[in-house]
Amino acid sequence: MPKHASRLLAIVLALFAILAQPSAARADPGSWQALTAASAPTSNPLKGFMPFAPESNSSSGLGSDALPYSMEWFYLPVNAVVKGQGQYDWTALDSQLNAIAGRGHQAVFRLYLDYPGRDTGVPQYLIDAGIDTSRHYNDYGNNGKSFSPNYDDPRVKSMMLNLVSSLGQRYDGDPRIGFISQGLIGFWGEDHTYPMDGSASPENWMPGQETQSEVMEAWDAAFHTTHTVVRYPESWNAGSASGYNDDSFGSATLTSASWHFLSQLQAAGATEKWEAEPIGGEVYPDIQSCMFSSDCAPDPIPTSIQQTHVSWLINQQAFAPGYSGDARNKALDSQAAMGYVIRPTETRISAEGGTASIGVRLKNDGVAPFYYSWPMEVALVDSAGKISAKKTLPGDLSAVLPGQVNEFSTEISLNGIPNASYHVVMRVVNPLENGVPLKFAAAGQDQTLTGWDTLGTLATNSGSGSTEAQPTPSASVTPSNDTSTPIPTVTPSATTAASTAPMPSTATATATATTTVTITAAPQTTSQPASHDYNTSWQTTDAGNTVNQGYGYGYGPGYNYGWGPDYAWASGDGWSYGHGNGYSYANGNVNWDLLKTIGHLLP
Repeated sequence: MPKHASRLLAIVLALFAILAQPSAARADPGSWQALTAASAPTSNPLKGFMPFAPESNSSSGLGSDALPYSMEWFYLPVNAVVKGQGQYDWTALDSQLNAIAGRGHQAVFRLYLDYPGRDTGVPQYLIDAGIDTSRHYNDYGNNGKSFSPNYDDPRVKSMMLNLVSSLGQRYDGDPRIGFISQGLIGFWGEDHTYPMDGSASPENWMPGQETQSEVMEAWDAAFHTTHTVVRYPESWNAGSASGYNDDSFGSATLTSASWHFLSQLQAAGATEKWEAEPIGGEVYPDIQSCMFSSDCAPDPIPTSIQQTHVSWLINQQAFAPGYSGDARNKALDSQAAMGYVIRPTETRISAEGGTASIGVRLKNDGVAPFYYSWPMEVALVDSAGKISAKKTLPGDLSAVLPGQVNEFSTEISLNGIPNASYHVVMRVVNPLENGVPLKFAAAGQDQTLTGWDTLGTLATNSGSGSTEAQPTPSASVTPSNDTSTPIPTVTPSATTAASTAPMPSTATATATATTTVTITAAPQTTSQPASHDYNTSWQTTDAGNTVNQGYGYGYGPGYNYGWGPDYAWASGDGWSYGHGNGYSYANGNVNWDLLKTIGHLLP
């Protein structure tokens, strides 16, 4: 048997052995490709500084240097909602939530019964029923206006428990809400009545432990999706489903005193609470104006962010009047440093048998998780910027803790999708319809579509379901003058009709900040048979390396064969074979690694 014939026979036998394998074994999963990082975004949903929401029918009052933001804070008196025993009017709460959502933001709010300097928030029906209203005070500018109710009064306690339950039934999981500060008890709903707390004075207006525990349990029972926070870390609430808010951030945060926030976290055994529940708060008002210009904060802001794992802070100064110059840059840096910073580190994209496989690895470079399981999506975007296919990416983004890298993957059917080159993009879906989009710390963010991060490109040149099936050509071998390197040719069978498959003029593999996973041929208008074999000195580019030492190319919807002394490429819907002394590539229903082996083992 001639040498070239025995070589071809070995090739054919090897190919049939490959085709006999289960389809799962033939799938080419592709390789992981590194993605280019970018700086942490300065504005993202559910993190950063936030202003107070404007009063109803009033302008925002934001200065020209206001920072970008995604959330707004507001207080609401309990009596704006509770109109009688078990009777609720949600108009005021919904009105505020709708106004904030209309600006594309999520709300953080607290209900109060006693706010120094404001009218009482106690429902009128309780006052009419004769509860104690004698606890008036002059502290904090109240001057006797509000009063501190007896929270242990069974009527007051019952009202609070029923209100929390009704809140959960109506608002748990509401996309307009970012977080809820539990409030209700103490001045401003901050869980303290200092100095009337039994320490600085003989009077103690705080409720007993039993009442506090019952209210906490009510919040846990009512809210399973929306996260809530409470003011003070205590050993009795360390096991609850609530986070914490430091309302004196930057002033009483670090461990220089036992009553500071981090000291209390340590004493409560809750230093790891941030891994599942959020940390929020308010920058201490007296330092807001100078914390980024003269470093007036007793506790350095960058250190406080790192050690508390805080995600959000009220800071009205950042918005009215705002910071300028270097102070504004420092404020933006602090805002970016809070909470999560999600960065796609690697991607893996491949297509096989009418299915695109997409994988991505996400790393959290921030100080806290993203606390919600918002859906993630991947999509294919055509050259006109239109989404041709979209799929939910399974997995829970909230599971990506700081310093961790988590892997997510899915498949997209290519059936009905035209053969073309597509950008592969991904996003996290904000459930608030016009909410601030979540941005990744990635160079591909907003590159192809606003709100989406570009992972790479995918050329669907086979197996998409849109390629018309063609008759199978037969193959024969014609030796060249150089018998040491036979040049196979593909001869169409007598039944093979002419095809409009384009003759390629060049083949390219794109190397970008993302990744390209297939080599696509730039077409000419010349009509060719269903299969072709070219062996010429053909210049091509592969990831920036010029190859011009002989190129073999096989193209067609059936069986294809490409051969070249230095580089070979083959593509087909059925099976494909690429062989080269230096490098081989095959795209089809075969295993690439085994094809490469054939290219190097044959004599």
